Amino acid sequence: MMGFGFALGDLAAHRRPGGQVLVNHIAYSEDFQAGWWSDYWAKPAFTTGIADPLGGTAAMRFNTSSTTASPNGVSGGIIAFGAPPLADFDQVTVSIWARASVGCSAHLGLSDQSLSLIDLTPTWTRFSHTGTYRTSTGLGGVDNRLFQFFEDIVGNPSIEVDIFGAQAVIGGVMGTYVATP
Repeated sequence: MMGFGFALGDLAAHRRPGGQVLVNHIAYSEDFQAGWWSDYWAKPAFTTGIADPLGGTAAMRFNTSSTTASPNGVSGGIIAFGAPPLADFDQVTVSIWARASVGCSAHLGLSDQSLSLIDLTPTWTRFSHTGTYRTSTGLGGVDNRLFQFFEDIVGNPSIEVDIFGAQAVIGGVMGTYVATP
């Protein structure tokens, strides 16, 4: 598949066959330490320079024992909030590559109302979730989350989780990964 890439503000885009442009609405798809990312209960401390699934070293690692548990027992992770041109009720597909030192569960989605439970293994896997984006106005000022990923391990055992390549695209297909700065 041929691709065409170009910068579009803080976002990146690739031209798909047929002329469609795929835009990743995640501003920092490989830097989860960037201030653009917020915490889910407790933003994990990350180790950088981890081998990624595309042959580079841009993946990041956190240890589940260092995250803070929420009231329902799940632990820390990352959240990104939406930005224009996303509109209330847009269908959005989020995706991320993830793996863990041992099998465990995590959540991937747009918000607490739009999540998938995913099973992490020691093998890199690209997971996706399609849901309906809601602006803070659409939810009565409650939320405008675009992307969230958090581990779902009660008791905080010491498990290393590697993540890479967060993406959020309008539509129901995750598409080819488009890196953003």
